[in-house]
Amino acid sequence: GELTNPTVTNEKTTKKTTEAIPGKVKYVADDSLNFEEKKVEKAPEDGEKEVTTVSETGKKDVVTDKIITPAQDGVTKVGNKQVETKTNEDGSTTETTTIYDVNPDTGELTNPTVTNEKTTKKT
Repeated sequence: GELTNPTVTNEKTTKKTTEAIPGKVKYVADDSLNFEEKKVEKAPEDGEKEVTTVSETGKKDVVTDKIITPAQDGVTKVGNKQVETKTNEDGSTTETTTIYDVNPDTGELTNPTVTNEKTTKKT
């Protein structure tokens, strides 16, 4: 039998999928909360996007996405003020106030600054 040349057809396929866009949480310092206490002010909401993939033989896939619903970022407040009271040997007390920075992405407390140190004498 003779060899016949196979015919190559250019195939183009389009695939649509829907993906979630995760909402992020932004952490904000709040010195009225207890130290390290977290309070959700606004919960994040996931958005949604439609992803279209166009595949064509011999070409790179073309991926486009269209946002259907934008994600809503949430806000969580973090208590960033630590107040410690220490009783000294002579009976006086020292109150130390430390303010921390809050990492907006993780809520981690960093970079402490002592803002106030107050010693009260024993009466």
